[in-house]
Amino acid sequence: MAGHDHNNDFYGNYYGIDLHYGRKTGYGSYGPPDGVLKGATVYNFKYDISSDTLTYERWTRQEDGSIDMAVT
Repeated sequence: MAGHDHNNDFYGNYYGIDLHYGRKTGYGSYGPPDGVLKGATVYNFKYDISSDTLTYERWTRQEDGSIDMAVT
């Protein structure tokens, strides 16, 4: 089951699977809550061919241009 909520950001790891839920980006409907800026979650994937590994960085670019929730 999946759904969405304009008031929440979420990050968690469930049995080795990273689960992410980003915040509201638009201006219709409700959310985010007072004191939280609208924003978009950005993912930067990096593949290392020598070790055959894929990693990523994740952050939220807020509507004022600042970065929130830097996670690697």
